[in-house]
Amino acid sequence: MDEYYYATRIYASQIQNGESPYKEGYTIKHMYTYKSPVYISSSSLTVDFIGIFKDGFSAPKATIAIANQNSSKPQYICIPHPKTSIEIRRICDQTVVDLPEYRINLYYLALQEFYTQQSILYYKIKNN
Repeated sequence: MDEYYYATRIYASQIQNGESPYKEGYTIKHMYTYKSPVYISSSSLTVDFIGIFKDGFSAPKATIAIANQNSSKPQYICIPHPKTSIEIRRICDQTVVDLPEYRINLYYLALQEFYTQQSILYYKIKNN
């Protein structure tokens, strides 16, 4: 619940106030940026994936997906760690369901590309 609260409330507040993202005991780092192709959407969508890494762990405890479309207000979506409780997973899933339909489709395209990129990165690291 701690990472979810940070991802959906505190991180956005820190960014909007011009502060550097910070959570004690964690490293916050950019992992990937998705840019929607022009043929998919008439308006530009980018989704930045930010990892919340607990100190001493190599996998993020949660990932923040920040969806930006043109000049609209960014939407912050928490992607929980696979071992997160069902309760938190449901809350995160509801955040996505509440998006406008066209954004849901673009979000899932971005998420699919993000997971593909992470898989390729993991494969390269493991096989070097």
